[in-house]
Amino acid sequence: MIESKAAQRYATAFLQIAVEENKVEKIFSDIETIEKLLNTSLDFKLFLKSPIINTEKKKKIMLDLFENKVDPITIKFLLLLTTKNREAIIPAIISQFKSLLDVRRGIVNADISAVVAFSNEQKEKVTKRLETLTKKKVRSHFKIDPTLIGGFKIQINDTVYDGSILNQFDILKQQFNT
Repeated sequence: MIESKAAQRYATAFLQIAVEENKVEKIFSDIETIEKLLNTSLDFKLFLKSPIINTEKKKKIMLDLFENKVDPITIKFLLLLTTKNREAIIPAIISQFKSLLDVRRGIVNADISAVVAFSNEQKEKVTKRLETLTKKKVRSHFKIDPTLIGGFKIQINDTVYDGSILNQFDILKQQFNT
């Protein structure tokens, strides 16, 4: 919980600086570069979490890794995190930054589950319908979930629209048990 609050604060500050410097797209690109390294390199993940490597060594490695690949603002931010011994929460900061940027851009994420895969036409229709419903741009994530038996389930933030047969069975079961 404390880490997520810290990640939220750092992400908010980083986005604010990006906006003030008119470098939101460049910083977002930098964030994606760092995230890609996190997702492909176990060594980098372990490096960030390592209490054995001292701060000065970590700062030097951060410079070696990113100096000519990302914006100077991003470098300063990474060095600040390292100085404050917060480099281990970089993945959480990245996640929070992307969420804050989505809010700023008016984008919501929708997780859509169904028993069978949607066709491209169905995906397009569902996404457009959700955009009408939410009055925001929707980034749809489609998954197959055979436990639903039939129908589909949509989750946008804390709201769930459950039109699955499994849900209908659960409702019937509750009605018969009362």
